[in-house]
Amino acid sequence: MTHLARPILFTILSAFLAGPAQAASLTTGSRVLVSENNQNFNISVFAGAAGYDNSGTLSTNPPYATGTFGDGTVTDFNFFRSPSESIVSYASSGAGLISNATSPAGNINGAGENWSNVWTSTDPVGYTTTKNFTNGSIPNSFARSANISGTIDISALESGTVYIPHGTFINQWTLTLTMTGPGQPTLAATDSQTSNGIGTNFGWITDFTFADASLYDTITYTYTNADTDGSRARFMGVILDGNIMATDPPVVANSGATSITPTSATIGGDVTDNAGGSPTVTLYWGDNDGGTTPGSWDNAIPFGGQASTFSTGISGLTPSTTYYFRAFATNNAGDDWANSTATFATSA
Repeated sequence: MTHLARPILFTILSAFLAGPAQAASLTTGSRVLVSENNQNFNISVFAGAAGYDNSGTLSTNPPYATGTFGDGTVTDFNFFRSPSESIVSYASSGAGLISNATSPAGNINGAGENWSNVWTSTDPVGYTTTKNFTNGSIPNSFARSANISGTIDISALESGTVYIPHGTFINQWTLTLTMTGPGQPTLAATDSQTSNGIGTNFGWITDFTFADASLYDTITYTYTNADTDGSRARFMGVILDGNIMATDPPVVANSGATSITPTSATIGGDVTDNAGGSPTVTLYWGDNDGGTTPGSWDNAIPFGGQASTFSTGISGLTPSTTYYFRAFATNNAGDDWANSTATFATSA
């Protein structure tokens, strides 16, 4: 392997030769309806079974459906309620990445209600076991605030998804996430209801995705409701599924060419050490050996994030010709080229 940690000079040179670095992004994903008319729904952040269902919609909007937070195990969570005109955390993972939320007292209206059934330390087993929160364990399972905000520490994360359970009765609302970092442009993503809805209490889970965020350190979330006294607003908390930034560069190797014909072949490689993530992979090829200089290759095939084997077919080749290819992988900790260039020859 040709394995390189990422000193400043190499970073600059590789950026110049391989093109501009992948830009960071923060995007609004989906908004899933989980409750109508104040009906309870289920949320779990139990490791290996993190997810939710739409059981709060079954009487008005069947069929039953479930969703998963990330791969079923989340990085952090923090759930809030609002007793005595204040915002209080009633359940968190202890990771400390999601701050306690704050709200002006004038935007808080009472303690809220039992709404979601919450499993944190007990396996829900299809939401059939005894839940950890609601119906007696706490007075309510959401904060009734029309202006609530907090922060998420993403300084050790490369990418991830933020899930926010929230709701309203009739009124317009806006949910905004902003992502910031030293010397970086501020990124923002928003989900909103821009006109008053019908006279039904709705509950949703909105997700936001961030990527290529190694130069960013904070996401700030803000929920506002047009009913400014908070009586029609619901904000349950924040759930984070993040991908930790790698501390070591990846390791990549070439795979042998297969399915060789006079004008086509299949080439690829293998990420033999993914450094705990999915490094960005590119496969370079052509009728000359470009070595470890991206600009010296005739062709480059981007594979995006890969954690194991990858391959692709190439066509339009010349018969009886030798071709060369070499795999390259990169993450935030460094880069790696396959330790030699592979070759194959098309048949006559």
